[in-house]
Amino acid sequence: MIIISIGGGLGNQMFEYAFASKIKSVYPGCELKLDISNVSEPAHNGYELEAVFGIKEKQASAREIKKLTGLCLPGENWRLARRCYRKLGALSGKYRNTFLAQTDFTKYEERFFSLVPENSYYLYGVFANYRYFDDMREEILKTFRFPPVCEEHNLVYAGRIQQENSVSLHIRRGDYLTAGIRTPGMDYYRRAMDYIIRHGNPDAQFFVFTDDMEYAEKELRGYKNITFVKGNRGKNSFRDMQLMSLCRHNIITNSTFSFWGAYLNTGPDKVVICPNLPYTGTAELFSCDGWIVTDSGAGHVHTDNETRGGRIHKKVRKLCRK
Repeated sequence: MIIISIGGGLGNQMFEYAFASKIKSVYPGCELKLDISNVSEPAHNGYELEAVFGIKEKQASAREIKKLTGLCLPGENWRLARRCYRKLGALSGKYRNTFLAQTDFTKYEERFFSLVPENSYYLYGVFANYRYFDDMREEILKTFRFPPVCEEHNLVYAGRIQQENSVSLHIRRGDYLTAGIRTPGMDYYRRAMDYIIRHGNPDAQFFVFTDDMEYAEKELRGYKNITFVKGNRGKNSFRDMQLMSLCRHNIITNSTFSFWGAYLNTGPDKVVICPNLPYTGTAELFSCDGWIVTDSGAGHVHTDNETRGGRIHKKVRKLCRK
């Protein structure tokens, strides 16, 4: 049996399930189960893979998780302790051979493909690297098919996006700023927009997706070829990713949600621009071969002392370096 952790928001969950799909193909004789206890609600929208994509997989029991990791703590209050334990517990002790954890969730690691099929494992990470599953891209595209657009405002957006020379532009702030995670500066977006226009798209129409609309409208005022996409919040947030994927080109930020909006874009001539800014504490970019990586011009960053979220992240990073 192989248990794979599922956690975070929709973008993270999609990386983890794409990785699980690859593991299933490499070890067809092993029973695969998911541990969804790491899904971070209410910070995000809970477990979304089934609600959005209709994905149904067996879920691991508390006893099965504890057998392979030595830990099964109930409740949201234990989430940070669980995460620290799993990252550190993989390095030594009784569960070294059954609990395998990423120390950098953006790294591609071959060791996950040299498991002993007769043994059981718990695999912990985000596995946020497209190389885990890009050789099965067509299957991934079939797996992550969105439900048909039905909301009136999204039907209007989708119609325009498919008729115009559309470019998605994703600005992530919100929880990133609260947690002290670096984000691209607005100069990055302006340069990316200029690049798109100068390279064969003088009629480009930019569709802005953001969790901080007031900030985006203030920073991008004066542009006539911009539409701010509104109305997709909470459980309906996935519609933003769906609309991004329908655009002809994509300007993304350093988030897994943003990555998938571009990765699911099947346009043969798409241009994807991403910032040269890894997620705080990691080494690899949320990017694919062929995408354009450019300077992020990172703007203001909340320091670890400015926010409670930042202080928590600092403690986790310190523990994981020991």
